[in-house]
This record gives sequence, structure tokens and C-alpha cells, in this order.
Amino acid sequence: GSGGVLATEQPPLSPLLWTTMMTGRSPLEHRILDFVRFNPSTGRREPITNDERRVPAVWNIASEAAREVAIVGLWATFPADEAKGLLVSNVFLSAHGPVERALSPASATSWAEQVRRDATASVELAAMRRFLPDLSADELAAAVSSTDPFAGKVPGLRQVLVQTEIVGRLSVDWLTRHPTRLAAVYFEGTDTIGHLFAPFVAPPLAGVDPGDVARFADVPERYFELIDGVIGELATRAARSGAV
Repeated sequence: GSGGVLATEQPPLSPLLWTTMMTGRSPLEHRILDFVRFNPSTGRREPITNDERRVPAVWNIASEAAREVAIVGLWATFPADEAKGLLVSNVFLSAHGPVERALSPASATSWAEQVRRDATASVELAAMRRFLPDLSADELAAAVSSTDPFAGKVPGLRQVLVQTEIVGRLSVDWLTRHPTRLAAVYFEGTDTIGHLFAPFVAPPLAGVDPGDVARFADVPERYFELIDGVIGELATRAARSGAV
């Protein structure tokens, strides 16, 4: 391994950075500049959308060259572009029902929605106890019914695991049936898990509750073990399709 100071675009906001990576253009050119935008008609802030992007992304370029792609979960990809292959927007991952133009092609909607339902249902008590062995059924029920999944540690962990399952299952299933040379799969949990639980990992930050340290300190390591397994599956599919 190696270490160093990471140079990046400023401000280092996820939609801005991911769009820079996927377009090769500066934020001033691609115009995805924040998580939200101001709607002059309503006076409200709303999530940034793909409509703001002013330059093509790599999947647009590949599609125009008749190359199939599989793009899952990236920031600022709603509404989904009409790509040659699969494009699942970030909005699809957190939706609980049909969302118009959340993925492309439209013919894949029923399959994707079934995968989303199955993945969500799979994050039950036994799955959660892999990360929190003392989790009670009542705590999980409260997490499931929470209207703000990131208002607490347990609802936040469940949301991370649900989205990880959705992305993993969609990607592995699609790439098994549709081998492609260009796939981009985003697991937001590798970021969110740190926001939620890094303060408790040894050495814990000053001032955190010792009880929380005892309960939550191992969660990031267990999550990255899970992610390593999913990446292994994706790497196997990539090798079989001849991708790099």
C-alpha cells in the first residue's frame, strides 16, 4: 500500500466529484455543483438531477459507439439516460415504489423493482445481527418504520445494508446475464458507514459514549468484509466477460 495527500476538486461534494470522474471535465464545464439546486419557480431546494449536466458522460460516449454499459447507483444520474445497456439512477435505490425514468431501459423496470423488494426484505434481524449482535427485534422494527433513516445509528446501518444489497444484486444479476466491457457500480455505503460509525473505531474520538464504542466499534470492519465479498463477485463477472 501507499499513502499521500489526496488532491481533488473543490468543494469536495460527491455529485460534483463523481460527475467529474465520469465526464473527465471540470465542474465549471459539467455544471453538477452540489447535492441540491434552487428551484426558482417554487423557491425550494430540490435534489440535483442529471438534467443539469452539460457534457456527455462516459456511458453516453460508449452508447453512441454501440458499446453496452452497466451503470448502477452513481450520483446525479436521475432521470436515467437512455443508454445502450443498463443505467440505474441513484434515486431508484432509495425509492419504495415506481419512479418514472429512474432506470433505463424501461423494460428492465419490473425486474429491478423485484430485486429491490427482495434485497430490502433480506435485511432482517439475522442480517443486522452480523453487525450488531445485541440488536433487538423492537429496535429493528423501529428502524424499519423510521421516516428519517439517518436520524439514528441503527436505522442508518439498515439503510446502508439495504442499498448495498440492492446495488450488489442488481449489478451481479445483470452482469451475469449481460456481460459488458464497461460497468460502473457505486456503493455509497463505503462512505456513509464512516460518517455513522468512524468516531467509535479505536482509538475512539474524545467525548463519545463508552457504551456506543463497545457496541459500534466493529461495524465498519464488518461492513468492509461484506463489501469485499461483493467486489469479489463483480471481479469474477468482469473476468468472465473479458473486461479489465
